[in-house]
This record gives sequence, structure tokens and C-alpha cells, in this order.
Amino acid sequence: MDWNKHFSENAIPFANNDAPVEAICRVVSYHLRNKYKSLWLGLEFLDIGCGAGANMKWMHDRGIEVTGIDVSARAIKTAKYRLMDSPTDSWHVAQGSASKLSYDAESFDGAIEACVLQHLDKRSRRKAYREIARVLKPGGLFVGYCLMRSDDIFLANKHRQVKDDPGTI
Repeated sequence: MDWNKHFSENAIPFANNDAPVEAICRVVSYHLRNKYKSLWLGLEFLDIGCGAGANMKWMHDRGIEVTGIDVSARAIKTAKYRLMDSPTDSWHVAQGSASKLSYDAESFDGAIEACVLQHLDKRSRRKAYREIARVLKPGGLFVGYCLMRSDDIFLANKHRQVKDDPGTI
């Protein structure tokens, strides 16, 4: 899929994913409340495939330092726009790939992805999982979210499903 085209076809300033993914917010919130109580300041999270930055903004507003990566330069531009009123020393956005993260080992307290890994072929997805494990600190949290096969968006893209890897679009 041409992700720059995908993001360019949508209205600015927020393109797609205008709201954070509720399931990710819930899991991250429950985990952090249990592990850190209310002290989330200084935690560092990576948003893999940050898109327009909705999940980044949600985490940042709760005191988490967040780094977002996306393969689309257009998505990166939109995420920066979404976060432009926030102090720039507590968030970073860069173009990058889930299967080759350019961060040191044990750099992040947590990592999230929403509807990203399901677009990678099996080999790249395995690389991405290894990379995520590498950049997480010991005991770090990873939350991934994929569309159900019954979801309207998945059904609309079902024709693009990889034949030998069901569920991958």
C-alpha cells in the first residue's frame, strides 16, 4: 500500500485515525495504573506506525514521553501538526520501519501499534516483533491491535489479503 497516498487523500489536519484507539488506551491505562500508580511522568513509549499521531497525543497528554515512527512522510507531517502545541522535548516523530527500529536496545518502557503489523508480510512481521522486544526495557509493555476479520475496514480490503497468510492485508 502507498501510505503517503493514503494519508494525502484525507483531509488535513488530522487525516485518518482522528481518535486514539480505545482498546490500546484501556490496556495501557490499566497496566500503568497497576504498575506505576499515577506517576507516568518520564516513561518513554514508542508508537509504531503512529499515523496522524492520535495515540501519541493521548499518551503525551498523560505525561508519557513518546516517540512515533511511520513509513509515510505525510503521516509524520500530520502527527507533528497534531502535537505542535506540546513541548517538543517530550515527543519525537521520525520516518521509520517497524521491522528495523533505529533505537538502542532497552530504550522504551512501552511500545504500541494499531493496525500496522497486519500490513507486513510474515517475515517482516517476525522481524518487527524481534525489534520490539529488543527496544523494550525489561518488563516493558507491548500492546498491539489488529482489525478483526469481521471489521468493516478489513472486509473492504479483503481482496488485498495475502493468500498464504490469512489476516494479512
